[in-house]
Amino acid sequence: MKLRSPFLMELVGCTAAVLLKLLMTTVRWRRLDEHKDVQVHREHGPVIWAFWHAQMSLPAFVGRHRGIRILVSTHPDGEMVAHMLKELGNDPARGSSTHGGIRVLKELARTAGNQDLAITPDGPLGPPRRAQLGAILLAQITGHPLMPLGGAAHPRKNFNSWDRALLPLPFAKAVLAFGDPIFVPRQLDAADRERYRRRLEDELNRLTRHAETVCME
Repeated sequence: MKLRSPFLMELVGCTAAVLLKLLMTTVRWRRLDEHKDVQVHREHGPVIWAFWHAQMSLPAFVGRHRGIRILVSTHPDGEMVAHMLKELGNDPARGSSTHGGIRVLKELARTAGNQDLAITPDGPLGPPRRAQLGAILLAQITGHPLMPLGGAAHPRKNFNSWDRALLPLPFAKAVLAFGDPIFVPRQLDAADRERYRRRLEDELNRLTRHAETVCME
């Protein structure tokens, strides 16, 4: 049953955040190559975390103390996700890189200040693990480097959603792998933009495979 009441959506989102925090405290974490994120942040300032939509629960928890501004869909279900992210300590921004396009991304960049940003390149409706251009455009607009992340957990629950969203089970092993930063020039033609899009997609899939492998060790 779809929730339409704003009060109920907030209640469900906040309750989910509390349960998620309790769950994640039981998880055995491994953060691979996190020094890459620390270094690029120190040398270049704010970054843009990019990760697949299905893996959102992992970076949302790991980055909860950074107040990362995360782009969340305007879909009704996105309201609950936004409340959950806010309760975790993130800063959700409602919008869609596919509906509103460049206007939404410019508003996200304008309101972020010196905050780190986060975007799911295959959101809000997929196809899963297929990067759209939104992340590349956001990097162009802001001048911030993209920091690709790949996540995995075992054992885990995969929900029956378009992205097969994952959630670690209690006492699971969870891995978050940090990739090399991607610096996107402000001036790009369509062919170059597509090249960066494919580069990001390939890196996110590589990191996901790497995280899956480490998770099973």
